[in-house]
Amino acid sequence: MIDKTQTNAVAIGVFDGVHRGHRRVIEQAAAQTGKTVACTFDTATISTKGSDFRPIYDSDTKSRLLTSLGIDEVYSLDFAQIKDLTGDTFFTEILYYRLRAHTIVCGRDFRFGRGAAFGTEELARLCSSHNIKLIAVDAVMDGENKISSAAIRKLISSGDISRANELLGSEYLIRGEIVQGNRIGTQMGFPTANIILDENFIVPAYGVYRADAYIDGVCRRAISNIGVKPTVGSKVPLCETHIPGISGDLYGKTMEVRLKGFIRPERRFSGTGELMQQIASDLRSL
Repeated sequence: MIDKTQTNAVAIGVFDGVHRGHRRVIEQAAAQTGKTVACTFDTATISTKGSDFRPIYDSDTKSRLLTSLGIDEVYSLDFAQIKDLTGDTFFTEILYYRLRAHTIVCGRDFRFGRGAAFGTEELARLCSSHNIKLIAVDAVMDGENKISSAAIRKLISSGDISRANELLGSEYLIRGEIVQGNRIGTQMGFPTANIILDENFIVPAYGVYRADAYIDGVCRRAISNIGVKPTVGSKVPLCETHIPGISGDLYGKTMEVRLKGFIRPERRFSGTGELMQQIASDLRSL
């Protein structure tokens, strides 16, 4: 028998990027009594929504950010499996029975159900009939504009990381396993820790960035090159991070790179000598 005791405060949304607007929703949910659950959607299942749609973060990174903000549990739905549910069915099966919500928190423009037919007005009706509290959070504004994931995606893809970070409320991050490269950086005296970038997600504008690199819980200042290494060549886009002073075998370790600011665009050099001079110059910006 289903336990109908409602015990959870549920924040619901796509939460792509977990930006400042999303954080307002999370804060409101975390302020309620009981366990806090984020009901969201598995990023991989919505990554083909429209030809130009590429999410900011994968589901693992999104979950890590949500839990860092006080969420006790992230409940990630396969969008393909629920997209044809009516609004009534989604509410009853997911929010009421499965997540046992006593409070639901969402953005005021949140929509759900087949064809996004239901909004906060319909959600308020359903909550009222089930004795559930609804908190619809107004958009967080940046001047006259609403902070949105779409705007942040454009900033990241254009290389305006500083501005993107302002809207995100934290530094844009890249997280992944360090893989072996061609070791040309090591031969030049500037070894790099490399992460292969997934092009199903937003890739920052190719170029060099000031960064913080986290390995084994330790943060170090670094520079990261995003791109395909036009001077020496790469078949896939990489995040190549040079961390001054670090040594040892890093292959297989997980690294988190937080981009802080754009230094210069990626470009082809006449050879490794000119490239070495430029990297030395880049390092002086740290």
